Amino acid sequence: MVYEAAVKHGAQYGFGKVAAGVGFSQEKVSGADDNETFGGSAAVLLNSGFNAAISYSQLSDDSDKDATNMAFQIGYKFGNHATAVDYGITEDLNLKGDKGDVIALSYVYKPVPWAELYVSGRQFSLDRAGTDFDDVVVLLAGSRIKF
Repeated sequence: MVYEAAVKHGAQYGFGKVAAGVGFSQEKVSGADDNETFGGSAAVLLNSGFNAAISYSQLSDDSDKDATNMAFQIGYKFGNHATAVDYGITEDLNLKGDKGDVIALSYVYKPVPWAELYVSGRQFSLDRAGTDFDDVVVLLAGSRIKF
């Protein structure tokens, strides 16, 4: 059984748009670890096109897991184009002491209101005591069509 609650707010002001929210989820798992997730995020899009976002979440369970994730994004939107740089860090998700991070550069082109073309490059890293993992680099490209 899962219980969830969230509060969100979004508004347009003289300087631009703002959106923020917080949420909580509790999952009761029969015969397994119960878990709780708490998190929130906030974003701003200024009239100039500059934008920024931040998010935080924490996952706890009966086995004393206390994983956290934090992510930041800064970008710029101009005409039909948008670009952004993201950085995220996750700690203690799989094993205590793990530290994973991701850095990304993304670009979106919107030629018409109902279609987007995008490309993104991402590098994922995991640091774990006593282990040496190679970084993973991913290049994504695609489109989205709105109906």
